[in-house]
Amino acid sequence: MLLAVLVWHTRSPGPVDARMMDWQEAVKASGDSIAGAIAYAVGPLVVLTVLASIAASWWRRRWDAALLALLAAPASLVVELLVKEIVHRQRPDGGTSLLYPSGHVALATAAAVTVVVALRATRASARTRTGVAWLAGFLVIAIGAARLVQTVHYVTDVVGGAALGLAVSCSTVLIIAALSRSGSSAAVRGRKAGATRNSPAGYDERSSHDLPGRS
Repeated sequence: MLLAVLVWHTRSPGPVDARMMDWQEAVKASGDSIAGAIAYAVGPLVVLTVLASIAASWWRRRWDAALLALLAAPASLVVELLVKEIVHRQRPDGGTSLLYPSGHVALATAAAVTVVVALRATRASARTRTGVAWLAGFLVIAIGAARLVQTVHYVTDVVGGAALGLAVSCSTVLIIAALSRSGSSAAVRGRKAGATRNSPAGYDERSSHDLPGRS
């Protein structure tokens, strides 16, 4: 819903975007080199996050978390490109690049959600989860700020990218969780059906704690 509202209201830059762009242009001269380095690091950071999440999930045999790590960032990239074509926001100066939403921020947000969920699924310590969550959030904010300093995006592009990355990664979590529960239920039903077919006629298969006289 949040993403839909953002798409509806950001087909063209608004007054907030214009005011923020004045600030962005003012700080670009002093911060452009640092912002460029941060933006350049997004790709390697996302890949490193995905690989680390897959490794931790594999170590703990949490295949659902590993699947999330494989799917969340690519899915965010695909949806981001689709939304850009739908919104088709371009620069007022006639530039041909599509601005909304920010792909860098969308990917960074998806990677941040992925690593936080993977750590929770692999039962990392509360201290580790908290520290990584704060670090991931800081990196997303830093990447968004870097794209603003470079003046390659309006502020609503950055907000839209964060909303998209969050929406896609959380949707991926919910879909994988639903499929995992469905598969587990089917397996349990299959085992029960097999036990019923293989048990002697009239045999009571209650567990020992259900038998009369047992507490």
